[in-house]
Formats: sequence, C-alpha cells, structure tokens
Amino acid sequence: MADDAATGIYREIGRRIAATRRQRKPRLSQKDLAEAVDLSRTSVVNIERGRHRIQIHVLYVIAQMLGVEPHDLLPPLVRGDDGAALPTSFMKLLLPKEQAAVKRLVTHSGGSSS
Repeated sequence: MADDAATGIYREIGRRIAATRRQRKPRLSQKDLAEAVDLSRTSVVNIERGRHRIQIHVLYVIAQMLGVEPHDLLPPLVRGDDGAALPTSFMKLLLPKEQAAVKRLVTHSGGSSS
C-alpha cells in the first residue's frame, strides 16, 4: 500500500511538471527541458509519467526552469481533523471506511480502538 501511495505521488508530480511545461510561454519541449536541467529526454519522459522517482534537487532545478516554485509541482495534502497531512494520492487508494480509519489513526496518534 505504501508503495502504491508513493507511486501516486510521483505520477502526480510528473503530471504537474508536464502540464506546467506545456502551459509555459514560450512552450518548452521535453528535449529543451532535459537539456536545461542536464537530463536525458528519456529521463524527463519517465519523470513526467511517474516512472522515475525524481530527486529533490532535480525538482528544484525543473521548477526554476519552468518559472514556478517547487511546491507548485507537488501534490496537495489531505489534512485530518488535527491538521496532520496525508498525501491526496494515498487517500484516493482507500475505500471510504479505510479513509476514515486512517484519519482516526492520524488524529489520535496511538489512539483508542473503536
């Protein structure tokens, strides 16, 4: 399950990179982005498809090239009642009952049984 959640996070990061790259004026090709950040075009393709786990320093360089902040390329977090953050992609993998259970666990770290 944790690996599925991580995969979802990297897919969302890749989707956001691709969307931002396409919306940029002038539009930046995968090849141009790859050259600008010193990666192969194949690496950029794999990052955008969520198949490559992007390193944090590469995320910063890509954000700089795209003219955005690194956090703009990250998926939003779902917050429990106590403000604890959970990746949205993780929550999407769960059934409603499981989502409620996870929120209870996060809210009551070490919580009581229900």
